[in-house]
Amino acid sequence: MALWDEFGKKAGETARNFGARAKEVAETTKLNGQIAIKKTEAERLYGEIGKAFFAIRAGRTQESDELEQLCAQVEKLDEEIAQLQKQIDVIRQVRRCKNCGEVSPNTSRYCGACGAKFEEEHPPVVAAEPAQEEPSAEPVVEAEDGVEITWPQAEEPAQSEQPKEEE
Repeated sequence: MALWDEFGKKAGETARNFGARAKEVAETTKLNGQIAIKKTEAERLYGEIGKAFFAIRAGRTQESDELEQLCAQVEKLDEEIAQLQKQIDVIRQVRRCKNCGEVSPNTSRYCGACGAKFEEEHPPVVAAEPAQEEPSAEPVVEAEDGVEITWPQAEEPAQSEQPKEEE
């Protein structure tokens, strides 16, 4: 029976891990789709910027306000894309090197591609302090050289409840 219980626990754990991983993949896919849409829009704006620049250069227009607005829209899209990429990096538990852009695990202290040291963006995870043990009622004997020896107390003998025989 213990074998089946252990099998059930392992199967449940595997299913939970698979479910969590599937959720990560679905979220990453959704974010990548949003990035693709924003990149397509940025490409369209680059075309508009080119047309506006050419019109100014050819002398057909003197206005550069349209050009400035288009550039501001591209900058906004670039910022939104960077934020979406950061969300993906958090899900995947990776960080990007500011020097070369390569991806490394969050636990890395240096970039594997260029060797640049990562700045600590997140404070290191500190393990919870272990609970302090309550002082035991066991006798402590200090031996030579300052070594303490703790002797376990003998357990009280179990008292059986047997009816007393009447005389």
